[in-house]
Amino acid sequence: IPMTCVSSCSRIYESEPAYEERQDAFANAVIEIKTELAPLILLDELLKIEDRMGRNRTKSARVNGPRIIDLDLLWMDGEVHGGDRLRLPHPYLGERDFVLVPLEDLMHDPTRFLTHGGVTVLPREQRVGAVTSDLGPVAWE
Repeated sequence: IPMTCVSSCSRIYESEPAYEERQDAFANAVIEIKTELAPLILLDELLKIEDRMGRNRTKSARVNGPRIIDLDLLWMDGEVHGGDRLRLPHPYLGERDFVLVPLEDLMHDPTRFLTHGGVTVLPREQRVGAVTSDLGPVAWE
């Protein structure tokens, strides 16, 4: 992605599927980046990566079903968006164990940080997509 670099990456975690539970487990990680791009331009770049990797976004694809990749823009410092294409912070950030657990690899007390930023964070037992195991570090090429 132009004008963007990875600054930190969580470990990879296996989690239960969220929202549509009759499917295989998912592998999830969180990556922190530094970018000069505006949020909607960054989102377009993330969608291009999904397209190149073969992500199916047609009407035949099951919503919340299995997919080869899913890149979500969850948070950008100082950015709040409420549009149709992008909402920041991500509206489901505080209910997703598969996001909050990897965030713990990147920051001390993500619950406190996100709550201070206006995100309601659910207790672990009320979250969706429960993390079930640590799959190890991301392997970079």
